[in-house]
Amino acid sequence: MKKYILSLGILSFLTSSALADFAGLGIGIGGFNHKESGWIQKDGNEIDLQNDLHFDSKTDGYIWAYVEHPVPLIPNIKIVASKLENNGEGKVSKNIKYGDLIINVNGYEKSSFELNQIDAIFYYEILDNFVNVDIGINIKYIDGSAEISALDPTTFSIVKSEKKDFKFAVPMVYADARLDIPTTNLSVGLTANAITYDNSTFYDTKIYLNYDIGVGLGAEIGYRQEKLKIDDIDDIYSDIKIKGAYAGVYFRF
Repeated sequence: MKKYILSLGILSFLTSSALADFAGLGIGIGGFNHKESGWIQKDGNEIDLQNDLHFDSKTDGYIWAYVEHPVPLIPNIKIVASKLENNGEGKVSKNIKYGDLIINVNGYEKSSFELNQIDAIFYYEILDNFVNVDIGINIKYIDGSAEISALDPTTFSIVKSEKKDFKFAVPMVYADARLDIPTTNLSVGLTANAITYDNSTFYDTKIYLNYDIGVGLGAEIGYRQEKLKIDDIDDIYSDIKIKGAYAGVYFRF
């Protein structure tokens, strides 16, 4: 019995010590009301997402989690996963060529756009008091597709479709700065991820307001803007902006 009690005591001590070694854990979930603008191109002319493909705003979800620790030189890590989808249907006001697909002016199109993103962020805390600053590297993995279909003008059934899938990883510089507002449970912040290379430009930024409800629970609202300027990646060219408001809840251990 004494050995059992001693073992429990040692296990409890080790568990407490291990948990104490972590500076923090957090998880969150929310919704992003996004709207796409700009153009996409594949072996043809530039196709406007709003004027030609009739995209409108849509809301999709996201999740994130982070682990912070006090071990020197080893970065903290945060993972963010999101899935964005949009679609449109309507009459085109110009000739469209997308790969092998051709839709003449006044024809009808149906289109869909999907963008799955996973951000693996490795960062260091530079400041950690009422002013919080993190810097690091974000490896953003993008798995997406863009499909356009020509519709029969009478039945509006699909006559022909062209779909392009694209997958690639982008290393980006990451920075986050947050200011805790004195005597309140509020904080305001700015997050930026960005890189430019080989005539392609990617950035993903947001401004946000956090409210700590208590016992680790909190809520966040903000505005996010993302740019995908692609120059011949998997035969795709684009200059797309994705922007809109978002809101979510989180729990920090």
